[in-house]
Amino acid sequence: VGSEMCIRDRHYAGVLSSIMKRHRISFHRERAEKGIKLLHTITAKLTTTIRPEELIPLIVESCHNLLPSSAIFFINKDEKKFEIFAERVPEDSGISMQIKQDFVVSNPFYSLISEEKKFLVIPQLKKDHLLYLPFNIKNAVSMFVLPLWYEHELMGLMVFASRNPDAYRTEQIEILRIYANQAAVALQNARLYKEIENLATSDGLTGLFNHRKFQEELDRELKRHERSGKPLCLCLCDIDFFKKINDTYGHPAGDAVLKRVAGIIKETVRSTDIPARYGGEEFAIILIETGLTEARNIAERLRKKVEACKFSYKGTVIRATLSIGIASFERSQKIPKGKLIENADRALYHAKHSGRNQTVLWNELEEQGP
Repeated sequence: VGSEMCIRDRHYAGVLSSIMKRHRISFHRERAEKGIKLLHTITAKLTTTIRPEELIPLIVESCHNLLPSSAIFFINKDEKKFEIFAERVPEDSGISMQIKQDFVVSNPFYSLISEEKKFLVIPQLKKDHLLYLPFNIKNAVSMFVLPLWYEHELMGLMVFASRNPDAYRTEQIEILRIYANQAAVALQNARLYKEIENLATSDGLTGLFNHRKFQEELDRELKRHERSGKPLCLCLCDIDFFKKINDTYGHPAGDAVLKRVAGIIKETVRSTDIPARYGGEEFAIILIETGLTEARNIAERLRKKVEACKFSYKGTVIRATLSIGIASFERSQKIPKGKLIENADRALYHAKHSGRNQTVLWNELEEQGP
C-alpha cells in the first residue's frame, strides 16, 4: 500500500509540475505577446512626426508605456558632450540626474557601450559605477542604459533607472533594444529633414533666415501681434560702403565681413527675435513684442558692436559700420506688411543719406513731416 501511495504521489507531483510548467510558459508567452503588441503600437508612433524636438519626447513617452515604473532620461549627444534633452520621471520616484560637465568621449563608459554597440545593465548600483558614468544619478538602485546607434554614430542614450534592485527583465530589454533600433532610424530621418529644411530656409553664407523665410515669418508675426495687440518693430540694416570693401579687399573679404556681421546680429538680438539676410549687404530683424524705445536700444547696441569690431581677413583689419532703419507695427495703425517694410526702408534710406552709421526711426521722420 505504501508503495502504491508513493507511486501515486509521484504521479500527482508530476502532473502538478506539468501544469505549473504549462502555466508558466503560458504566462511568459502572454506577457511576450503583450510586449510585442505594445512595441508595434509605439513603433508606429515614430512616423507621426519628422521634427527632432517633437520626436525625442515621443520616444521617451513611448518607453514610459513599456516601463511605467522607471525614471526615463534621453541624453542627447552634442559633439563630445551629452545633455539631458527629455525626461519622464514618476512623481514619487525621487530619482534625478545631472550630466557631468567634463564628460567627453574618452570616458571609459563611452568605450564600454561603443564596443559592439552594447547596452549596459546594472542590477545593483554601487559607488564604483558612479565613477565612470557620464552623469550623476540620485536615489536609483538599478539602471539600464540603452545607446541609440545609427550605423557608426551614437544618436543618444536612453537611461532607465529604478528604486528596485534588478528591475529589468530580459524580455523587456530585448523589446527596448528593438525599439531603440527603430528610434535611431527615425532620429536620423528627422535630422536629415532638418538639414534639408535649413537649406531651404537659410542663407548659405550667414546661416540666417533667407529672404523668403523672412517674408513668411513676418506674415506670421504680424497676424499674431494683431491678435495680441502687442507692438512689433522691423529693423532694416545695411553695411555702409560695402561695395568699397569688396573693391578694396576682394569679394572673399566682403563675405567674411558679412558672416561676422551676421554673427554679431545673432549675439545681440534676443532669442525670441528673428534676424534674416534681406539681400546683398542688407539684413532684417523682426523684433518681437517690442516698442520703439526698446527697438532703438537694441539697434544701437548692434550698431556700436559693429563699429567697434575689427574685421580680419588674411591678416588685414577691415572696418565696417551699419546704418539702421526702424518702423513699428501696432494694431491701431492697421498698416499692411508692404507698408511696414517700406517705412523701415525709408528710415534706412534717411540714415544712409544723412551721414551713415546711425539709427533712424520712421515714426520720428513721419512726425517731422516733409
